[in-house]
Amino acid sequence: SEAGVELKLDFGDIMISAGLTYFHSFVKDLVVWAPNAQGVWRPKNLALSQTTGHEDFVHIDLFRNKIRISYQNTISTSLNKTAGHNSYGKRLSFSPHYITTISARLNLSPLFCSYSVRLVGRAYINEANTRYYDAYRLDDARLGLSYNLSDNWQISIRAEIENIFDTNYVLMTHYPMPGRSWSLFIGLNYQKGKENK
Repeated sequence: SEAGVELKLDFGDIMISAGLTYFHSFVKDLVVWAPNAQGVWRPKNLALSQTTGHEDFVHIDLFRNKIRISYQNTISTSLNKTAGHNSYGKRLSFSPHYITTISARLNLSPLFCSYSVRLVGRAYINEANTRYYDAYRLDDARLGLSYNLSDNWQISIRAEIENIFDTNYVLMTHYPMPGRSWSLFIGLNYQKGKENK
């Protein structure tokens, strides 16, 4: 089950939208993947699990969408509710307590740039909740332009830096995640239906 509320406010050059959703659910016969003692991933079946939490967001648009500031957050608690299980009441593995994204974007046509911060909470990696992956933060930045060459053709150029601070983080044991990376995208788009008649 879930329940939520959303709000939108328009002050001309300032537009605000926000929302909050609460959720609560029980899942029977949940299949959970986890590594065994040899490091091989195997499926396990939980007779009953419970997930409770909330999602919320705030978007602020300034000066007719020239600037957008966004906040998105999910907090959830997933528990083993299988009666008689050794880990009854413990958090499910590989399920971070929170994921939060904060971003800002500037649009000055044809140029745009953005910066985002993603915060991910601690995630347990065993049923007893005695071992865990640390919380981490990832910062990304983008800069680009989109320019109409004609009524039909548009060129797009975008440069990105992901994981700016070369954060060392783990999502799965023995599966290293990428460090700082750079990329450049160049695209040429054709749009039909804009010929002058």
